[in-house]
Amino acid sequence: MRYLVALLIFAPIVASGETYSLDGEWVWFRALSTGASWFQTNGKGTITGSGNTFRAELYDGKDPKFLRHQVTGSNSGIAIKARVVVMSSDVGPSTLTGRLKRFCYKGGGSEVIFLYDETTVLGLSRALPKGALCDPTP
Repeated sequence: MRYLVALLIFAPIVASGETYSLDGEWVWFRALSTGASWFQTNGKGTITGSGNTFRAELYDGKDPKFLRHQVTGSNSGIAIKARVVVMSSDVGPSTLTGRLKRFCYKGGGSEVIFLYDETTVLGLSRALPKGALCDPTP
């Protein structure tokens, strides 16, 4: 009986937000070292996911119809590994690794993903969706 009561109490909590998704709109930036300076781009994009894999389409900040980057990757819960393709470019795909960090504060929270390799940093950020439970450990 005790287990049934616990199940009835905690099942709605698990169903309401514990299964978590990266889906939604994010803002992003990419900085690439050119040796003497940094080449930077930024904009908005969307992430869609299924299970532990995701796909992001990142659009240019100055021309929101221009798809600047496509990102496909996986989130192991500890680390994120992603393949980044620069669209309309002769630059080949790159593999970036990093992690997701969640920040909680009264009334909400935000998430930040930082991915990097030897010369490139890709950062994505978003406010948590309204009504999402904020747990600082993604």
